[in-house]
Amino acid sequence: IHLKRSFASDGNITAWFQRPGEVLSAFPNPWTDAFDVMLQGDANDQVAAITLSDPQGRVVHSAYQKIGTGANRIHFDLPHLAAGVFTLEARVNGTSHVTRVLKVQP
Repeated sequence: IHLKRSFASDGNITAWFQRPGEVLSAFPNPWTDAFDVMLQGDANDQVAAITLSDPQGRVVHSAYQKIGTGANRIHFDLPHLAAGVFTLEARVNGTSHVTRVLKVQP
């Protein structure tokens, strides 16, 4: 596990732990109302298609996000979802990256 960091244009510093070669991660995991997605970009001006699916495979949230080279942080505020395990998928340039996130009740 490596410590990664990024410097956002607003001056905030974000640090997170990431396994070598990991492109997609989410924190906190488990989450209650909101979580952040960290997505590694390998070029500027890419578009990531991000979907969150329930255990039956139904898409419960989707978004398109422009990403750049390096770490990209994307915030999801989804307090209305029921507790459970969800599949988080990010597709960039035809490549799919998948992880699971756990929503718990507050």
